[in-house]
Amino acid sequence: ADDTATVLPGLGGQLGLVRPSGVNPATGAEWKVGDTYRIMFSSSTVRDATSSDIADYNAHVQAAATAAGYGAVTWYAVGSTATVNANVNTQTEVGVDPDGPVFMMNGTSLIANNLADFWDNNHSSAQSNIADENGLFNQDYVLSTAPYGNWESNWTGTSGTGTANNPLGNAGNVNLGLCSGAASGGQWTSRSNSASKTELLRIYGITEPLTVQVGGYVS
Repeated sequence: ADDTATVLPGLGGQLGLVRPSGVNPATGAEWKVGDTYRIMFSSSTVRDATSSDIADYNAHVQAAATAAGYGAVTWYAVGSTATVNANVNTQTEVGVDPDGPVFMMNGTSLIANNLADFWDNNHSSAQSNIADENGLFNQDYVLSTAPYGNWESNWTGTSGTGTANNPLGNAGNVNLGLCSGAASGGQWTSRSNSASKTELLRIYGITEPLTVQVGGYVS
């Protein structure tokens, strides 16, 4: 166990090796080889939702992660287009993809205990919002129109279960997730309302599945 290390983000701007002498916050057990986890952020950068190509949104969150020093792993947008569901794009399909917890950028604050928890539309963190790629909570971008104009919103085009709902690039409005404003963390994927795709809002980014191995991680 002493020779085992897992890669977890630190706030210093780069991925670093962390000895698993502590416990996995999702399980209460010590980190071990084979454990899988993911890291997620709400981008500090914004864009519209006019594109119907999921690659454009993946590039958006990858660029944000890379600028923050986390480009060593692949990041995906938590969003759906008419042809690609968010749970497929992010490799987070329940019962299909490797299961495990989802953390904020500090590697300890839980967003979800597992994939089923991730897709219940209610994130688990005690925080009422999701940190950006720099680990900050200063949410600046809100809808310019009612309702909920004072709450941080993210483009998702996605239902609470990870499938398309008023998808990105939709001919009409696009579905929103609530990044902050609800103390319970509810409706983080789907707020039961949509907005004009020309609004400028943040995008959620999540890593590829990361698996603990001796000396680091494998994806």
